[in-house]
Amino acid sequence: NTQANDQYVSLQNDYQINVEQDNHALFDLLIQKGDILLSNNQFDEAIAFYTQAQEIKPNDQTPALKITEVNQIQTQLANVVQQEQQLNSQFNTLIQQGDVQLASNQVDQAIALYEQAMQLKPGDPTAYQRIKEANNWQKDLSNMVEAENQKQTEFDFLMQKGEILVSSSKFDEAIIAYQQASAIFPNNQTPYIKIDE
Repeated sequence: NTQANDQYVSLQNDYQINVEQDNHALFDLLIQKGDILLSNNQFDEAIAFYTQAQEIKPNDQTPALKITEVNQIQTQLANVVQQEQQLNSQFNTLIQQGDVQLASNQVDQAIALYEQAMQLKPGDPTAYQRIKEANNWQKDLSNMVEAENQKQTEFDFLMQKGEILVSSSKFDEAIIAYQQASAIFPNNQTPYIKIDE
């Protein structure tokens, strides 16, 4: 009986040691799995493994510290996402305001808004592309204004030439000058009136 009792106690001790070793190994495994999931930003899954580890070793502070760390990372990540959303919103607003200014031929104001947007997101090609378009728009607008000014100058010259020719009684040549002027601005009635006169 004594020998059987000793064997039983020994077996029981071995079992307890094995259970403790198994629990220790399982605890370590759960912590490692939680760490891997945390590194992949799988926060809820990581917390689940840390909680299981906490149930195995309630007195060990490691799982509680890990859960706190997960919560802190989630909070920081949420703040970063919120800041990114605000930045994107400001950026998009500036781009849209620039587009409105550009559509109204307010090129300088549009470029100023695009430049503000570029400062918010320096690597984003959108603002750069809009500035390039605005500069092209300004160039085209400037060319159109210059062409319009040249047409106006030529029209005025031909009208004056017609007046001079009329005063010199060179009516046929005056009519030709007025016809040339009317070809420049077909909707302007002045040359037709002069021709009728």
